Amino acid sequence: MSRRMTPGRRYGRPIVLNASEGGFLAGLLAGDGTFNIGPNNGGQSWHCRCSIKLRSDDAPVLQQLRAATGLGTVFGVPARAGSKPQTGWRIGRQHECVRLASALTRYPLLNKKAGDLAIWAQAVAVWTDPTIDARRRCARMKALAHRLAAYRSMSVWPDNPPVDISPRHVAAFLAGFVTAEGHFGASPSGHPIFRINLRQDDEPILTFLRRFYGLGWFDFRTPTPSASARASWHVTKLEDVERLVRVFDGEPPRGRKAAAYRVWRALALEAARTGGRRRTEPDRERREQLVQALRSTRTYVDGPLIPPPRRRDERRIRCRAALTAWAELVGTSPSPLRPTPRSERRPTLNGRIATRWQEPSGAGVWHWRLAACRPSGHSTNAGSLAPSRPVAQDVGPATRRSKT
Repeated sequence: MSRRMTPGRRYGRPIVLNASEGGFLAGLLAGDGTFNIGPNNGGQSWHCRCSIKLRSDDAPVLQQLRAATGLGTVFGVPARAGSKPQTGWRIGRQHECVRLASALTRYPLLNKKAGDLAIWAQAVAVWTDPTIDARRRCARMKALAHRLAAYRSMSVWPDNPPVDISPRHVAAFLAGFVTAEGHFGASPSGHPIFRINLRQDDEPILTFLRRFYGLGWFDFRTPTPSASARASWHVTKLEDVERLVRVFDGEPPRGRKAAAYRVWRALALEAARTGGRRRTEPDRERREQLVQALRSTRTYVDGPLIPPPRRRDERRIRCRAALTAWAELVGTSPSPLRPTPRSERRPTLNGRIATRWQEPSGAGVWHWRLAACRPSGHSTNAGSLAPSRPVAQDVGPATRRSKT
């Protein structure tokens, strides 16, 4: 990774996550994350973006990750055709992409999407490198975008996951991956079943998980006209199910899958209690109730849709926070801020309100912008909030400066 991608003075502090949060984030990105390199203005410039979309009743999962990382925006996506409303988490600003790419070096993805991340991280390094001119930057990012699209083909198989991964990271990664891709189910007779279905070119991660925990078995499906080739990891043996419960008790899935796991866990414990003996009528009724409860956890729960992001509001919030922090730094009372009328906050030149072309020559832009967010009821003007700087009191008729 390029040295310029390391978070620092230019891009803020690095993301600080514990092993559980970092591993879960990596697993969720490995399952439902998308790393994108795309053009702006018909290819005149390029951008990088990372996004995750879940069903809207899984919104708390994305909101918790947004709060833990401090990155991106969580927004709602209305239902389309027969789909359910969704919630998205988008990370697209330069400093956010740099910090995310740096954090994911400590919490690696273990499936094919690790290759997506590696190419995307190279694009972020090019995107944020100030020593690269615009023409070369566009050419490099376009080449990386084509490389990313080619890598996503099913004919490209990823490398095997690294072997020097800590068990704690694997457990947290599995929790995030199952939140995105896992299935907690039951047979018609009430036997607990766990399954993960992936594209066949993602089979190495299933092989890794099966060997790491020593659980379950594989199933491969050949491609059909309506479906691509599939690899599946099944855990159905009662002894393996009990061991998997102990794994998920340490790092459980979240969101809707957390509710499904709680019912599935009760079903697994009930199956372990009865064992291989003949089931009584109360045992069968108990299992039928748990199976019905497990199915009900997949039902969509309608809730308020998160409004789409408004960039103007976000910018105002960030500017307000920056001005508040600056005012506290120079010793101003931290009382609530309020905007002032335009006639008050713009400097006056010869009795007239300055135009936007006259402001820089009249008072200095940041002086009056800081005064525009002065504390409510505070009589301090822009000059006392800012460090001492000579300001022209009467500059005469304001005109644009000539370059001659």
